[in-house]
Amino acid sequence: MHRWATAVVVGGIVLLALLAAADAFRGSDQESAAPPTASTIHPRGKPTLTGTLRRDQISGQLIYSDPLCQLKVALLPSLERELVRTENGGQLTGCTFSMAAGHFLPGTVVMTRDGETIARCAGNRVTIRNVVTRSILGRARGCPVAWRQLRQGGSQLTRFAEGAIRADHNVLVSQTILLDAARHHPNLAGLDPSIRLHVAVSEFAWLDERKMIAVLQTSASDVPPERMLVLLDRWNVIGLSSLFGGLIRHLVVSQSGDYAAVEPGILMRSDGRSWALPRTLGILHVFAFSPDERWLAVGTRASVYLISVTDVERNEPTPRINRVPILATDLVWEAGGVTGGTKTAG
Repeated sequence: MHRWATAVVVGGIVLLALLAAADAFRGSDQESAAPPTASTIHPRGKPTLTGTLRRDQISGQLIYSDPLCQLKVALLPSLERELVRTENGGQLTGCTFSMAAGHFLPGTVVMTRDGETIARCAGNRVTIRNVVTRSILGRARGCPVAWRQLRQGGSQLTRFAEGAIRADHNVLVSQTILLDAARHHPNLAGLDPSIRLHVAVSEFAWLDERKMIAVLQTSASDVPPERMLVLLDRWNVIGLSSLFGGLIRHLVVSQSGDYAAVEPGILMRSDGRSWALPRTLGILHVFAFSPDERWLAVGTRASVYLISVTDVERNEPTPRINRVPILATDLVWEAGGVTGGTKTAG
């Protein structure tokens, strides 16, 4: 999943009515009360998960797709969980999704920071659309794509086409710059200049108008392929990570552009420093930054873990990690509460 972690309020999720707590205790005085659920049973002196989330000031809502591709929402810090429904009351489904300007978007898209304009790739073709009006604003060729936030305001759609990062008919990051960046990989640094190296961009995003972060993959005759996460400031490489070898994917960038995370567990800051996330969590496959960027939600095949970004930056040997008992194939972390019914868009 590749998208901005926008802080727009999800304009439309219907919360199912909770059963009255008194129902669990209905009956005569001789009838015993229902035992508390396992999530509320804790040894004396040990805080509950909701208590820990409140202590760490973790809030918002985790919108996620479960293993059956049903969309659900978990409110933080209460951990109340509900189905996500449409305006007509139907169940929303989707194994991968995005949320933009209060609209549910199936599949993977990239969006402007206000969430109102999206771009979707299909093969090598791009469709640009207004989320609110659903009108098509334009079409282009070249994938993947990313929105570049301009200092004077507005956003510019950029795309990987003909070996370079382009905007309209202009080259922003040339093929030569991408090749030079790829040769910073430890396994390629001493490669003979006569060997023809090919580089492709599988995912990329802009942290600001100058800085671009990208997943590069290389190929060459008689040279093993490599993947790497690189951070460019104009044409200079200021960050590179290949901590886990070949498999690097699912790039996610925080709302302000201060951080990025990528599978299988790399956190990179906008100054180029990077950290490996704790390997004890298992296989990491989805990421979402909290709206305030203090926490990173990491989905594994067993749970979702909320990891303190600050603790990782400080190289704490045991960073704060809160385990939320949900399974997620895709994940978005939004601010605010939930009201109404979720609108869908193409």
